[in-house]
Amino acid sequence: MKFKTTPGQEQKFKVAKLRENSVQLFGVTTSTFDGAFYGNKKTEMTKKEARAILDKWLGKEC
Repeated sequence: MKFKTTPGQEQKFKVAKLRENSVQLFGVTTSTFDGAFYGNKKTEMTKKEARAILDKWLGKEC
């Protein structure tokens, strides 16, 4: 499913799709993804937002 974006705006994806492709997108297993997103209420987000959540959970804060 594609979402309309304006120039400079990142595309949002369903969290379930990000989870499904977590190994290819983020290099983490679905189990790691589940741990990082436990309690998350968002249903859609950008890859950048998802990466930030994963990095924080993994202790890789920039």
